[in-house]
Amino acid sequence: MESQKNFKWRVTKYNPAFRDKNGIYTLTDEWTCPSEIGNTINGNPFTMTEYQRVEKAYIDSVQKFMEESNTGSLTISEIEYYLTEEDRKSPLYKEEFEQLSLQNHSAVTTNEVRLICQMILRNFLWCNLDHKDEFFVKFGWDYYMYIGSHAPCPDAIHFATRTGLFVEEWEGE
Repeated sequence: MESQKNFKWRVTKYNPAFRDKNGIYTLTDEWTCPSEIGNTINGNPFTMTEYQRVEKAYIDSVQKFMEESNTGSLTISEIEYYLTEEDRKSPLYKEEFEQLSLQNHSAVTTNEVRLICQMILRNFLWCNLDHKDEFFVKFGWDYYMYIGSHAPCPDAIHFATRTGLFVEEWEGE
């Protein structure tokens, strides 16, 4: 069956003005992982508040793209758990993470998607999420997020941009 995800985007916190002609992001003094909370980056302290602001922008944007694509649930694939005992002592850990029963090919609700995205962004979990051939959300290293949809999603793009994220058309799969 041919894919119906005709619209694809790279959604990140990285300003595309700082990409070279090959699309490589050239600024090196940026945070790329929540483990950097407390460090000084580009002369400024990277705080839990700033981390949570950016994380919320990513998760809320996923929700907006799902809504505009009329996608009420997603299916998990290629799941990998990274949550350790040490992670359970982290201020980023939530008891709710343990209540999720996640496995390959299981459908997850919109509320579960929020928690799954949070776990992925906090490096506790990795997986792909999709809905048939109509929608997907994937995460790469260093806070790269990729979304594909059968719908053009102009409202979701506008929402993500208003939260400080950058939405770029993307050719990949």
